[in-house]
Amino acid sequence: VQTCALPICLHAHRPAQEQRIVDRVADCVREGGCVLFPTFALGRAQEVLLLLGRAMRQKAMPTVPVYADGLVRSISKVYRRFAEDLAPGCRKLWEQGLDPIFPEDLPILPIKNNDQREQIARSGPCVVVASSGMLQGGASQFYAKQWIDDPRNLILVTGYQDEESPGQALLNLAELPANQPRYFKLGGVHTEVTCQVESCQLSAHAEIGRAHV
Repeated sequence: VQTCALPICLHAHRPAQEQRIVDRVADCVREGGCVLFPTFALGRAQEVLLLLGRAMRQKAMPTVPVYADGLVRSISKVYRRFAEDLAPGCRKLWEQGLDPIFPEDLPILPIKNNDQREQIARSGPCVVVASSGMLQGGASQFYAKQWIDDPRNLILVTGYQDEESPGQALLNLAELPANQPRYFKLGGVHTEVTCQVESCQLSAHAEIGRAHV
């Protein structure tokens, strides 16, 4: 029998990553900045929205407007139709008469139209959770264009980025020395990146431990 060792693939400690997200959002909005989460519209976006809602209820971060845009807004609205099949935390909100993703007791709201999107991009501190997750287009690219040249703002990536994607290119720029200019192409326009760019691991896949086959 031939044996081979599978490599160990362990994800970052989930509670620590969630706490880091909350802390970074709190720091950013307290400094007057805006936070963009480019996310996949199904699953990851709702995780982030629920995490921020829980943090605001627990006073772990300031109560700040949180918006869902792109496909995130339409997919998130479907959750209320299947609340009985969701995780206990979502069901508890539903049993309290609250929308699981857009609870009426917190400023977590879907973007209504393009006019509102434009207004929010120019407003004060807020958080936007928007597709696409790799900044390849859609609402997330719009907000990135608006916020990428302000050092108070933060683009926080929480999902997988293809090597050729704009999202991965942005993360690569973030690793350059602070004194080196960083220019990023979005929608055909090169813009200097002065905002904060970070990545937090919220993997949706199982870990792979070392085993013999």
